[in-house]
This record gives sequence, C-alpha cells and structure tokens, in this order.
Amino acid sequence: MALVLVLAAIGPGSSGPMPFPDGKGLGPPPFPDTAGGHPPPVSRLLLQDDSAEAARRVDRALRNHYGTGGGSLPGRIAAGGSLDSWCDGGAGALCHGGDPDRGPCPINVPCHRTEEFLLRGLLEVTEAFPASAYARGQAIYALTKFGHGSQAGELADACSADPWWCGMFRGYVAHSMGLDPEAEQHFRGAWPHAPVAERCLFGDAFWLLGEWDQRTPGIASLPAARQTTASRDCSLRVAASDTLLWLADPLFSQEGNDRWTEHMARALAGHFAAQIRRARRGGDVPQRYLDHDWAMRIRRGPWDAYESAPGGGSQGLSLWTSQESARYHFVPNVGPDDFSDPTWRLEGDLRTEGYTPLGPSFVEIPAQIARFRRGDSLRVAAAAGLMDSPLDRVLEGTAHLVLSDGPWSFPVHRTREVRRENPVFLATAARETYVVGMEVETRLGVGWHRESLAPLAAEGPELSDILLFDPTASPEGGRMPADADSLASVHAWMLASSTMASGSGLGVFWETYGAEEGTVLDMDLALERNRGGLVERLTGLLPVNARSAQGRVSWTEEAMGEIHPRTLVLDLTGVEAGEYALVLRVGWAGQPALERRHGLTVE
Repeated sequence: MALVLVLAAIGPGSSGPMPFPDGKGLGPPPFPDTAGGHPPPVSRLLLQDDSAEAARRVDRALRNHYGTGGGSLPGRIAAGGSLDSWCDGGAGALCHGGDPDRGPCPINVPCHRTEEFLLRGLLEVTEAFPASAYARGQAIYALTKFGHGSQAGELADACSADPWWCGMFRGYVAHSMGLDPEAEQHFRGAWPHAPVAERCLFGDAFWLLGEWDQRTPGIASLPAARQTTASRDCSLRVAASDTLLWLADPLFSQEGNDRWTEHMARALAGHFAAQIRRARRGGDVPQRYLDHDWAMRIRRGPWDAYESAPGGGSQGLSLWTSQESARYHFVPNVGPDDFSDPTWRLEGDLRTEGYTPLGPSFVEIPAQIARFRRGDSLRVAAAAGLMDSPLDRVLEGTAHLVLSDGPWSFPVHRTREVRRENPVFLATAARETYVVGMEVETRLGVGWHRESLAPLAAEGPELSDILLFDPTASPEGGRMPADADSLASVHAWMLASSTMASGSGLGVFWETYGAEEGTVLDMDLALERNRGGLVERLTGLLPVNARSAQGRVSWTEEAMGEIHPRTLVLDLTGVEAGEYALVLRVGWAGQPALERRHGLTVE
C-alpha cells in the first residue's frame, strides 16, 4: 500500500478568501469571451462545419436507428431491419441493449433495431466525407458504446477533421478503453485549440456543484449553481472550474487528474447525445431539454443503471441513475462564489455529483492534522487512521508525504515504509492556505481523507493547533519518554482519530508563540459537552500549580521564549460517552486570550 499526505495550496500566499485562484488552474490562460459573457446554448454546438450532405446522411442514420421520438414497435419494424432478442428493462438490468441514447427506459420495453445498421450507415458516411467531424464523432461514439474500441481507435487515428475535434476524439477513445493517462494527454493537447463556444460549455464545472435531484418534476429544473452562474463571464467561470476540478482530483499522489479527464469525456458524450436528440427531432431541441439532459450526464456520467420513477408501475418509465459510474463524490462542497473553505464528503448519492475511478474502491479514513509555526514557515503534523478503518488488515506498504502548491507542482515529496501502524508525518511548508489529502493505496482499496488548512499568523501572539497523542505506546510498542515535551518527539505518538475510550489516557500538546522569555502565561484547558456544560472534572498529569474546577484546569507558567511548548496527559476516567470539545485558552500581559478547539468523541 502507499499512504500519501498531500498539501495543495488553494491560493498564492494569502490566508483570505480565494474564490478564483490566479492562474494555477488547469488548462490555458483566460480567453476572450463571447458577447456579453454568455456562451452559446448547447443547440448551437451540435453541428460542426460539415457539408449539408454529410449532415443529412448522418441524421438519416440516427433517425433510422433511434426513431423520431421513441416510436412504436410497428413503426420500427416498418423501418426495416432485424430486432434485438434481449429487450426487457427489468429491475437491475439495462434496457435498450445498454444504449441510453434511445431515451427513457420503460419496463418491458419493446424490441428495437440492432446497432449493426447504425454502425454500417455511419461508417459509410465517414468514408464518403473523411473531414466530417459530425460523422466521425458519431461513428466513434457508437463504436465505443457498443464495445468496438479498436475500430473506434482506427477512426480517431485517421481523423482529418478540425484538429480540436480529432484530439478530443482520440482522448474519448482512450478513455473508453480505460487508458486515462493517454486520454488526458490527448484532451489537454486539444484543449488550447478549443473554439470559444465549446470551451465555455465543456469547461464549465459549475454544473457539478451542490445537490440536485434529477427526479424533480419539471424539465426546466437545473442545479442551482448552474442557474446562478450561467450569465457570468465565460472566461472567469472556466478558470474557476479548472480550480474546482483540481480540488476534485481523486488521487493527488498520481500524475494527472482523472476527474478532469472524466469531465472532458462526459462533456463529449453529452455533446454526442445532444446531436442524437436533434437528429431524432429533425431540428433544434428546446434548450430546457438539452440542459436537463446535459446536467444528468455531466454530473453522473454514463447511464449504467436506473430506478423506477415514482408511481411508474410495471409499465412506467424508469430514471437512469449511473450507480456504477458515480459511486464517490470527489467534488468539494463549496458555493459558486467562494472556494476558499472546501469540505469533502466521499460518499455521495443521486443528488450529488459522482465519479468512480478505475481500480480499487475508496474508503474514507480518520485523520488528525495540526499546524505549528516555525519562523515564516508552517509546520504540519499529520496522522492517518489506517488501523481504524476497513484497511486495518493490510500488513505493509509505502507511505508518501507530498506537498503541492498547485496542479502539477510538488515541491516536497517524502517516502517511508509502514508496517501495521498508523503512519505519521511531520513536514515544513511555506505559509500558504492548503488542501491536505491523505491517501492510502492498498490491495484492499484506497483510504482517503481530505480537508482544507489555513496558515497560522506569521508573527505576533499565536497558538498552534491542539495535537492529541497516545501517552502509553509508541509505534514500536514502547512507552513515550517522560520528557517528551517537543513537537519533534510528541508527533510520533500522534493519534489519527479523535475518538477515545472512556477511562483512557489522552496526551495533549500545543505551542504558544510570541511571548517574551519569562512572561507569565495564563493557561486554561476545558472539556465542554457539545450539548452544553462542562464535564464533572478533569484529572491527570497536570502542572503543579494547576487549579482544577468543574471540567476545567487553570494554571500559570513562564514562557520559554518565542516558542513555548506544553505537554499534558488527561485521564478520561468517569467521562461519559458523547461528543465534546477540548478548549484551550492562553493569554498574557493583559491581551485577549488566544483560543483553540479540538473535537473529541468519547465512547
């Protein structure tokens, strides 16, 4: 296995809000916007610069296969051709032979025409019009959809259409074959050549934000983040989307960004599907239908599963849910106006964006991150809860510490071997706002944790975070030395989880900054119940002059200098199960007390 701690800077050297970072996002620099900042609607992107005859023949092939709005069984038989033998869209199975572009999936769906006729027609048009992006794109889409990846690759390699489309086609074929690094290379090579209209649509990730129930009645319903940002300047929206997709990268420890690649592949598939809808209709499709369909595809990916619509009954329609392609929710929970404080929840549902990377499953793991100050730098201590997760049966692996200050930039990378322990890290980084990613790659799956991390004040009075540690055992099985009073010695016993057993001992460490040597520090440590009130009493290895009151201990001590460390061991005996906050307050020389809080669960 390989455990990875990643620190990825959100913004350039500032602890303030950074809604749209300054150029460290993915893709090329901003480009001139369309008039008024409004990108063209989807319907204007459906046909490239193709000859009228090529477009007419592609439309005919698509209508012959997909019908003109669903169609009945007699109507499809009249069109000629053979029929599929497997047609039942029963529970847990895919209808339409696995082709969602036929439209909604009825229960006991009528039989329909096989894909051979569609493929034959599209390939004939492609051969007759080799420069037609419309014909070649639809042929590649159909070939990949029906499992003919090698033939799709040959079409993509022989592409003589616009270089932008040819690059995107090659990326799409590679992605469909599970070759994401190659797919990303093709997509990124094509992206700088994207026309403004396609860049505005394909590069817009605001569709992914927030919750949106595609089952909501009314085809005009769209994700709120899309509705509120649709009229914004295109270049700003795409630049912010690049940052959003960087934050959604499933594995910072691996080269490239699979989530960006997936977004490009979904956008291209959505474009192909919109072309099919237009051909079936025989003209432009109302924008509300295109937008609703686009939102479902761009948020959840390939339509690989469905559920019965409310009140649908045995003959009712079903809704595609993409359960296999959208298991995990990597896009952070942020608002469309501010990305400065992202939070993550790996487990998603039909209401959220979802993505399933190739390879092993992902498991959210507990972690503890603590910040300390060293001059003008940030010292970061981190522990991953490998032994407190479903991955605790893994015996050995490789641990990585990676500090990233933006996409493709990793100024610090440390590696160590781990064996049956929760790995810990101690790293020095520039004073920035960071994303902290913990990644544990094992044969049982990937352990995953991510959170944002703001810097401490660069100078003057400041407190570190509270670091929780185990005072009874080291990773090697020994006891912590009694004189372990520095970050360098305590961090090795750092706990990965903030969940403790009643009656156990809890080590607490922090540092105070900015007090002159000999200054009297007023210390106060309390354990507050989340539902209100303090615990009955805090006991343990406390300072000699400590005054103990209900759930609180207070004492004074003289500062050692600019950095003043303090170690305590608390006894949780008698503390009932529940949710708590460990609250530290430090003050001196009449200034307002500094405060840090650390959540704690007692079981």
